[in-house]
Amino acid sequence: MVEATSLHEFCGTFGTAPVDIVVRSSFEGRSSVLARGLAGSCGVGKSLVFTSRRRSPLAEANLREVRSAVRTAQVVELDRSDALATADAMRSNLGSFFAGLSRSQIIVDVSTFPREELLVLLRLLCDLGPKARTTSLAYVGAKQMGDRLSGEVVQHRSVLGYAGDIHPSRKTKLVLLLGLELARARSIIDNYEPSKVVLGLPRLNDDTSGELRDRLIRFRRELAASRPFGEPDFEFSVRDPVKTCREIVGAVGDAAGWNVVLAPLNTKLSTLGAGLYGLTHDWVQVCYAAVADYQERDYSQPNDKVFKVAMSSLLDAYPTEPGQASS
Repeated sequence: MVEATSLHEFCGTFGTAPVDIVVRSSFEGRSSVLARGLAGSCGVGKSLVFTSRRRSPLAEANLREVRSAVRTAQVVELDRSDALATADAMRSNLGSFFAGLSRSQIIVDVSTFPREELLVLLRLLCDLGPKARTTSLAYVGAKQMGDRLSGEVVQHRSVLGYAGDIHPSRKTKLVLLLGLELARARSIIDNYEPSKVVLGLPRLNDDTSGELRDRLIRFRRELAASRPFGEPDFEFSVRDPVKTCREIVGAVGDAAGWNVVLAPLNTKLSTLGAGLYGLTHDWVQVCYAAVADYQERDYSQPNDKVFKVAMSSLLDAYPTEPGQASS
């Protein structure tokens, strides 16, 4: 279940007891919003703050804001150029963080985790099982996004823990959850050279603007002139991970004899849905397109809306034994 409230209402739901938090500090102003709000409302107990080892001045300024608001912040630097080292650092520090908790109110702010890290985070939280059951995931929305979010794609790779079951002899079906970064989407299509492309369009009534929808439809028309589809488009929720996962299930359809690659390119909440699908269908590869840089100054502006997702709802959708490949 997903709850949407104002920042003030969200922070007020925890009463006067401090909460324990996990935060991903970044160049986005959204990365400090929740930590500052909770620190000024109910207070923050134990806190784990991930940040990039090589960070920009803007990211450093946002980290200072978090540290100023949350005096207990344990800062962990991640080397984004080394995906394996990043995953290892997240695993060891999250394990220690959850092992030492005594409170039941735990917030993981997923607003500004890069998608690759977010997918790793989801797997780690699911692996924690009952320890993570009382955790709430929180996402601060964006009221404005830049026209060009990122630079040139420099590498395509599968996300650690989501490598799938890929056979060179099989054709590839590529499923994309489209968002603003259409150049990134085109790069993924060109790299994987799929036999079939399945495009996911964000549902209009999920805070998706008509302007973005028109851009995506134009992109689809341009793509159709040079690429095979073979599968109908589908709509997906940008705010409810469990719904997103179910919608991907319907879109992938019969996977027998196919390599299936999934590329989430929309909100962090829909990325969680893609990750949940990958965890419950372990033959699917979830991919990530790494970029050279981001348009930091114009990337996003936070709004006053916070989406809260109970980790228990994702754990309930996560089976004991992941799905097996179709034969």
